[in-house]
Parts: sequence; C-alpha cells; structure tokens
Amino acid sequence: MTERLIVVGRSGSGKSYMLDCLTKAEQWDYIVWVDTQDSYPGAIQAKDFNAKLLRKKKTLYIRVDKEFSMDDFYSNFMDAVKELRGNKFKDDVLLVVEETGMWVTHMNSSVQFFNDAMVRSRRYHSVAMVFHHIRQVPATPAGSATKWIIFPLAWNNQDKGYVNEHLPEISELIEELHKPENEYHFILFDVKTRSAMLMSPVGISDKEEEEPEEIVDEDEKEE
Repeated sequence: MTERLIVVGRSGSGKSYMLDCLTKAEQWDYIVWVDTQDSYPGAIQAKDFNAKLLRKKKTLYIRVDKEFSMDDFYSNFMDAVKELRGNKFKDDVLLVVEETGMWVTHMNSSVQFFNDAMVRSRRYHSVAMVFHHIRQVPATPAGSATKWIIFPLAWNNQDKGYVNEHLPEISELIEELHKPENEYHFILFDVKTRSAMLMSPVGISDKEEEEPEEIVDEDEKEE
C-alpha cells in the first residue's frame, strides 16, 4: 500500500530533517521532490521532468520559480508515473511537496490539487505533503492519509479549533509537545488505528551519554 503522509510544523521544527531521513531510508525506489525552498542547486525545471529521466536518476528535485505551475507539473508527473506503470513498473514513487499550503494556495487550486494527490492517484504513488500550519490542510481529502507527522507549530486558536474538530486524539499530545521540558520532537498519528504517540527521529537525543564509572583497583587505592 502506498503511504499518504501529511507533515506539519513551523520553520526550524525538524520537518526537513525528518523528510531527509525518510528519503534515505530506501523505503521508496524513486523520489520526486518539489523544492519550494530552493535548497537543491541541481534541481531541474518542471518542464524537463519525464519518466525516462526519473528511471535514470531515481531521485529528482523540481525547481519552483515564477513559471512553475503545480497543476501543470502534477499532470506531467502523473503521466510519467502512468507510463512507467504501463511498462510493468512495480516500484513505488514518493512525491514530496514542501510548504504545500503556501505554494498551492497561491495557485488557487489548493483543495483540488490536494484531493487529486491524496485520493484519486493513491494507487500510483506515495506522497508526503508538507504544511506550515495544520489549519492549511484540507480536512476532507486528509482523511485519506495513512499517517500524520506533526512537529511544533504556531498553535493558535485556529489550529486548536482544527485539531479539536478533526484530530481530537492528538490534542493533549500537542499541548505536551509544546512544553519547554518536553524531550520529544514530533507526534506520529496513524489514521487507520486513530492512535498517536510522541516520538523523536532515530539518531536524535538531547541526553548526553553517561561516562562509564572508573574502576579503581583496591591495591592501587592503598598505595
């Protein structure tokens, strides 16, 4: 089954680290990353994306500029994936869209694009949609997600209202996540089981390793 991931968190909360870990975990054979943050110098223009290039490179970064259209790109992306599937292609493709709410809303097609990516095309590819605010996530198609990954966020009254209405299971955990003494980095919410837990990415720990206790020889102590 393809994964439908929703990643939410404010700037600097750890979203990029998490996504980088995900894309290096080799769960997906091919990755297409819509680079809205201009983080990858080798990113290609959307018009240059095609099935042959994806199969050759396996990981592609798409540059977002004033000429970029999410609608046009996604149509091109889906045509390429369908072409691969038509050639007995069985490997999974992950589409990562950074700051989805900011960019797609600008294109006046937020709900339609999100619905297409989360619901209509779920048999073709996995997706990780990244949002800055939880209230930006269109609630109805979000029900087709498999998991939510929620980092510290703005957490104002609008966000609280969204969570209370659509994700009541995580309300107390978000409050815990924002406490200064909290040692965890994000909430993992499984949509199918409606279960949630506080977690940290593997390899991250705020606790220093304890120094091994020095063993003193009793004879040396007497000297």
